[in-house]
Amino acid sequence: MLTNYGGEDLATFMKALKEDHAIKMDSVGPGDKSGVDKLTIDIPVEARNSLLQVTKSDLFVEAQGINPVDFKEIGNASGAAIRALYGHLELKASITESYFRDALTELVRAILTWLRVFDADGRKITQTWTRTAIQNDLEQAQIVAQLAQYTSDEAVAKGNPLVDDPQQELQDRQDDIVKRDGYDNPDALNDVGGEDDDEA
Repeated sequence: MLTNYGGEDLATFMKALKEDHAIKMDSVGPGDKSGVDKLTIDIPVEARNSLLQVTKSDLFVEAQGINPVDFKEIGNASGAAIRALYGHLELKASITESYFRDALTELVRAILTWLRVFDADGRKITQTWTRTAIQNDLEQAQIVAQLAQYTSDEAVAKGNPLVDDPQQELQDRQDDIVKRDGYDNPDALNDVGGEDDDEA
């Protein structure tokens, strides 16, 4: 920004700047504000960062999502803390599932009707929906270990975080009992009850 420039037009100013590398100024005294100032726009960085953080936070709340930064902040979280982080997403998933469940049932019934399947409208259509979430496996394993002596083998197999198929786990455990004696004795399970067969 030029104040009290001594020339008449921009072309003269540009020529003098190019040739003389100086600018002619008309100064009336030490109190005037003759000179050249640069215009700068100061961006309030702190306010901008604040707005960005608020927008980011609101984005995850309004979209009912999970902010991955939250997992870093809580560190080694308990199962309850992890479930709380998934609360908004779980709500959104439940609503979406209810819409899709009805629509998919209607679609399957339409296909069955088109194929002329007997009793297409009366058949029971079962849908299985699975959701994955981060969980604290150590906490879950400790709970299973503490309750193992008070619950059924099937409940333990279902609650075990390392087991994907509880029925296969139960079968594997029975196979381990049979193979424990080293001879693959199929009758080993008959003695699990603990009765003595020492009668002569």
